[in-house]
Order: sequence, then C-alpha cells, then structure tokens
Amino acid sequence: MVSIARRNIFREKGRFAVTSIGIAASIMLILFGVGMAVGIWDSMVSVVDHSNADIWVLNSQNVDLAQGQSILPENVLTQIQAINGVKSAAPLIYSPSIAEKAGAKQTVEIVGVDSSDGLVLPRNLVSGSISSLNTDNSVIVDQSAQMGLGKLSVGEKITINNSSEQVVGVCSGAKTFLYPFVFTTTQNAQRLCNINGNETNYVLVLVQQPQDVTQIAKQISQMGGVNALPKSEVRANTVNYMLYKSGIGAMVGVFAGVGLFVAVTIVSLTIYTATMERIPEYGTLKAIGAAKRDIYKILIEQAFWPATIGFIAGLALSFAATLVITSVTIIPIEITLWLVVAVYGLTVALSVLGSLLSIQKVSKIDPAIVFRA
Repeated sequence: MVSIARRNIFREKGRFAVTSIGIAASIMLILFGVGMAVGIWDSMVSVVDHSNADIWVLNSQNVDLAQGQSILPENVLTQIQAINGVKSAAPLIYSPSIAEKAGAKQTVEIVGVDSSDGLVLPRNLVSGSISSLNTDNSVIVDQSAQMGLGKLSVGEKITINNSSEQVVGVCSGAKTFLYPFVFTTTQNAQRLCNINGNETNYVLVLVQQPQDVTQIAKQISQMGGVNALPKSEVRANTVNYMLYKSGIGAMVGVFAGVGLFVAVTIVSLTIYTATMERIPEYGTLKAIGAAKRDIYKILIEQAFWPATIGFIAGLALSFAATLVITSVTIIPIEITLWLVVAVYGLTVALSVLGSLLSIQKVSKIDPAIVFRA
C-alpha cells in the first residue's frame, strides 16, 4: 500500500511540486515570523540573562526593561548595601545614546558597569580586554555596531554624545533587537548619559543566601520609590510585555495562523482533488478485499510526504533568509530546535487532519462501482 501512495504522489510531479512549494512558503512564513519574535524578546532580556544578580531594583513605575527608562532616587544604592543579607549591590547604567565615527552614526545602548563586581560584564570578547575598561574614556563595543559605524578595532576612537572614547575591546552577542551594547564604567556612563553621580538606572543585588531573595526583595521595595524583583521575574515581565502588549505577540499569531492555514488548505485540496480523480481505483481496492485501514494509510501518507518535503524546503528557505537579514541588520532571528520540531509536528498533524475529508469520501465508495458500465 505504501507503493500505491508514492505512485499517486509522484504520478503528477507538477502538482506535487506546486503543493510542496506552497507548503514551503507557508513554513517559511511561520518559522521566520516566530523566529524573529523569539529573537526580539530574547535580546530584550539579554542583559538580564547575562547578569549574576539575584535581584534587580527598578523605579516604582517599572517592573520590566521594556516600558521606558528607570531612574532610581538618590542614595538608593547606599540604603540597599546596608540591608542585612545583601552580599553586594552595584549600580547599572542602561541608557540609549548616539555613537559616531567618521561621520557615520549608530544608536547604541550604553551599559555602565563596575568590572570589579562582575554582576554584568561584556561577554564573547573578540578582541581587547575587560580590565582596560578601568582607564578613562574607554569602551567595549559589540561588533554589530560595525553595521552603522564601519569596522571597529582596538585603539580606535568613537564619539558618544560629543565625547571622544577609545575602543579597548570588541565583543559579540551583546545587543537588543535595536541597539548594540557599548560597555564602559559606571562613572563614565553617568557622564555620557548625563545622569547625576548619585543616581542610576538600576541596582543589581547579590544576596548571601539564595533562599532569602524573596524576603530581601520585599524589604528593598518597602524603601519607597523602587520595585525590587527577582531576576527571573524581571525577565518574565519583560517577555510578557513584548509578547502581549507590544504587538509582537499579535504579529506572531498572524504569521503562524496564516502560514498554517495556507499549508493545511493546500494539502487538503490537493489530496481531495487527487482522491476524486481516483475514485474508481479506490473502488477497485475495496472490491478486491482491501481493508479500510489500508486505504486510509494511503491517504494519510499522501498528506505526510508533501508536508514533510515542503517543510524541509521551507526550513532551508528560512535559514537562508535568516543569514541574509542578520548579515545586513542587527535584527535577531532565532530558529531554535524546539521551534523546528514544534512547527514540523504541527504541520504534519494538521495536514493529516486535512486528509479527513478525503477519507470520509473514500469510506462511502460502493465497491460495485467498478462493475458498472
């Protein structure tokens, strides 16, 4: 029965090719849309994911990193450091600015850190050294900034908010979906971003005992004017905002919904048309004693192969498009293994379900049809 299914599929190569191309386009739409969304919200929490802090302290109006900039009241850092159970607390400047080089401009995200506390540090260093940040007017730049500023190397100068800064390192993978990161010291970041020396955007807290995170976060929040949240909660809040309030979630739903609908419709109509054309053949199979189960296997396999081959082609197109777009923009696109497996499983399952109309039609065939003139 397997050979019959394959014969039916490949008998009309043109129809099979058109079906596979349609499914491939649908799969590309799904994977590309969802992959872009995943990349965007992962990039928004990259600074959280790569921090070693147990607690993030934001101003009282913020519970995530997506809804405007946090500015904390003065002297919050000193008060937090005095709380029993706090191992260390460090300020974090996290603010957008404009970088320039030879007339070219690039919006960047200034990340002001203290390299001695190690709570947030540049990662995947391509060249240079983190210790060099301790010199005045020094920065480490993510290599994605080169798309706007041109090639960057250690020892070069760039201008940030009219201040000349020396590049002492180049890193990779440190960016949001909009801005590459520029790391510098907290003090230098405050100067570049015009933030008062007693103020900061965030405070990162490391506790002595992990089980005390929730209690210490509540204690910090009682200071007034601040929200203190565990690292995992800040991440979840940011992703939830990007998914449900920013419009990205709706975009993903449209991409995935349209893609799946088109793929299932193509498979269903193709199988149904092929089934109607071969009604006498199925009648013959019934007449010679073929079980319904065997005939249903033929129809299901006729749905499986176009879905699988179309998926493989769509996956290849998605990876190709991802390589092109990420090579010319900083937009992150993450087509992960779990996404590939989930979309493949859903595509095949829905395609098989789409063959039910054909199965229902075949189940009603009267075997006597083959004996009629």
